[in-house]
Amino acid sequence: MPDETTGVAPDGEIRLPGGVTEAALRQAVAACRSWRGVLRQLGLSAPRSGRALRGVCDALSISYEHFSGNQWGRVPDDLLADAVARSTSWDEVVRRLGYAYGNGSARASLRKAALTLGLDVGHLSGLAAREGRGPFDGSGEDGNLRHAAAFIVAAKCALLGHGISWPLEPQPYDLLVHTTQQGLLRVQVKSGTHLAHGSWVVWITRQRTAANLGGKRRAYTSGDIDYFGVVDAEQQVYMLPIALVEGQQSVTLRKYEEYRIAC
Repeated sequence: MPDETTGVAPDGEIRLPGGVTEAALRQAVAACRSWRGVLRQLGLSAPRSGRALRGVCDALSISYEHFSGNQWGRVPDDLLADAVARSTSWDEVVRRLGYAYGNGSARASLRKAALTLGLDVGHLSGLAAREGRGPFDGSGEDGNLRHAAAFIVAAKCALLGHGISWPLEPQPYDLLVHTTQQGLLRVQVKSGTHLAHGSWVVWITRQRTAANLGGKRRAYTSGDIDYFGVVDAEQQVYMLPIALVEGQQSVTLRKYEEYRIAC
């Protein structure tokens, strides 16, 4: 039998708790920022399951250095500001500061630090925009994000291996996500381009209408949706459980970094 505190049997055999597969564990660790987030995504709750998963990660060399409490060494503010100003993409910032190309954990940490400092990161969009008047030239505009947000969330979920459905009739949710971990989930999509105190801020209420409680904004409830799929101006996607933010008018995304989809 495997040790419940390590997930590894005396003979070296690795057994994951709760029927979790190695692929699902790797996906959850990459997508989350804490062991609590991993347990939540895998549908587990017992603390010993977290200890077992950590042991399995150690045995399989699955890195969890990006989790809370395992942060990257803090980059001096002046070096970070210089790297951001001289770069055209986040990958370039990562390379200039000495991290490996494509290191998602370092990218997330540096991005958070840059936003906290209030640095201008709008130019870090990847490839430079082509000059011209063709239909696919330009770099995109923030005002179009609300039209693209649902497709961005759907694409991220599809990359994680989930099925996507769109409601045929108006519903409180914008799309349905078919998951193996939690079944069918109702997702309301929100987007925001407002930067305040180094973090993107997004409204998560219903739109005002004349027939809607005197035109006041209403909060969504667990009877309406299961998750908010929130897209910021950098096209980063956060999947926020309704139970986490129910009743709130807006969210400050810096507080919810562990819920950001990593892919």
